Amino acid sequence: MLINYGNNAVKFTARGEIQVSVSVQAQDEAGVLLRFAVRDTGIGIAEAQIPQLFQSFRQADSSTSRQYGGTGLGLAIARRLSALMGGEVGVQSRLGEGSTFWFTARLGRSQRVTAALEHPMAMRGRRVLVVDDNDSARQALCDMLQQIGFEVESAAGGDQALHWAQQADAEGRPFDVVLMDWQMPDMDGLEAGRRLRVLPLRHAPKLMMITGFGREELLDRAEGTDLAAVLSKPVTPSVLLDHLMTTLQGRPLAAPPEETEGEWPTAVGVDAGWLGARVLVVDDNEVNLQVAQELLQEVGLAVSTAVDGARAVEMVRGEPFDLVFMDMQMPVMDGLDATRAIRKLPEAGHVPIVAMTANAMEADRERCLQAGMNDFLSKPLEPSRLFAVVRQWVRRAATAPDRSAVATGADAARPMPALPGPSSRPGVGGDEVAFWRSVDGLDVEAGLRRVLGKAEVYRKLLGRFLADHAQAAERIRSAWQAGRRELAHREAHSLKGVAANIGAVRVQQLAAEVEAWLAAGRDGVPALADRDDEMALKVLIDRLQAVLGTLVQSLQPALLRRAVSTTAGPVDRDALRALGARLTQLLAEGDPSALEAAARGAELLSCAFTAEEDQTFKA
Repeated sequence: MLINYGNNAVKFTARGEIQVSVSVQAQDEAGVLLRFAVRDTGIGIAEAQIPQLFQSFRQADSSTSRQYGGTGLGLAIARRLSALMGGEVGVQSRLGEGSTFWFTARLGRSQRVTAALEHPMAMRGRRVLVVDDNDSARQALCDMLQQIGFEVESAAGGDQALHWAQQADAEGRPFDVVLMDWQMPDMDGLEAGRRLRVLPLRHAPKLMMITGFGREELLDRAEGTDLAAVLSKPVTPSVLLDHLMTTLQGRPLAAPPEETEGEWPTAVGVDAGWLGARVLVVDDNEVNLQVAQELLQEVGLAVSTAVDGARAVEMVRGEPFDLVFMDMQMPVMDGLDATRAIRKLPEAGHVPIVAMTANAMEADRERCLQAGMNDFLSKPLEPSRLFAVVRQWVRRAATAPDRSAVATGADAARPMPALPGPSSRPGVGGDEVAFWRSVDGLDVEAGLRRVLGKAEVYRKLLGRFLADHAQAAERIRSAWQAGRRELAHREAHSLKGVAANIGAVRVQQLAAEVEAWLAAGRDGVPALADRDDEMALKVLIDRLQAVLGTLVQSLQPALLRRAVSTTAGPVDRDALRALGARLTQLLAEGDPSALEAAARGAELLSCAFTAEEDQTFKA
């Protein structure tokens, strides 16, 4: 709902700002009612048009659809979701002045005790000048700093900041730190910082820069500015305090986390207790299997795979495993039934089983625990979380003969070597990575992070995605129209997970929406109520098909050309003739599944056409 509100705010706001806020409306021992609001300074809405906004396929007026696109369906979905959470939706707006879209949701209270942010006494009374041309951003930083214990003043631009700095120094109340925004009109933060450095101040403040733009670009341009730190927006209180402690006292309040989402993992510690440990990964999707296998093998684990729960039960019955990662939704036998069956095996009932699923709701966690699982891992897999789960659950078996020679002596607890970024991986040129980054709707950094920066592996995942899921939206539609809602739901769920793994953000979001609508009538979710609901689902599938088709068209030719130009080897001519005949037939019939057939046969085609001969093939 926040993504939908946020997307709309961005779409309708040419200049100004967008503010997301949350507040407590009511609370009791059972839970809280929270109000989420997204305020923008965009085009606004006429009062007479507001009542129809949260109806399916209705926007403020027809010109809105023509100019900005969309159907108005997202707000109808928001209304439905809010109602399921015991809340409601609404909007306040004035034409030409912007809008505030809000919704409420009733949520339970966490039982976890959260440590309060430490306020070191050494920071109390220290003076900070906050410089930002955006009123909301400036106020947010001031509030954070005041809560920590700093004395804070603020300036709306570079000229005003220089004046305040000189005046405070002359009065004997100099600033210890200036926290300066980079991109400001009239004078940007770097220029203001350079001028601050040459002022005849008795007590020169430390300069910290904050930016919502490219951090690396800022660092490149900051040469000679003597910055104490560069922070990226949005800044959390803990990050801000850590950097201020380091800047003012030369040490952080606490050691930073090993890895946070969005950063490259630079090294992976290998625990002596898991080297050579046997791990079974169960998932019906080959992309998910490959991602998990690559990550686990990287840290010395022996990995086996199974594509359904029934096969997993047989494998666990036949050989000992130290850990099982189990998908929840699979054909033949799902993960919950497979877990129950494993728990009944006298020889393997103790093996740790970790749920591995794209569903992160509390109800799903409870179902996993009730079935006998030990832990829960959300998809897409994040390396740091995956390795934390391995460290927690793998116990080295003293009787395992195949590990005794692996983890001994100095090698018993060695760190993995540092993991380079994608451009330095062998076999992948910078041009190819740059091309991936140019593809609209593909978050390459997220996809590469999930395979520890291995661009060769990432390319294979893209190829497998094209081979298996290029026609996923059409399969969802066909299953739904045939009344096979469970199959359609499973297809959407699988597409959502795979898209998340490769960083196909928009496909992931739309697949998740389709999956949610197809879940209607299952697990206590109210069934689709009327014809409008069915039409809404049709529109969502149409939108998914369009976005997926655009991504496939962007990736397919480049991946095929890469395979053709880099691979050489013996050609199975009978297989090549069969593939050629199949492609000819599909193309003659105008069948888009020719894309999947070509992707599946890419290796064969790449052997058949050398770099010098492939011009006709490329065309």
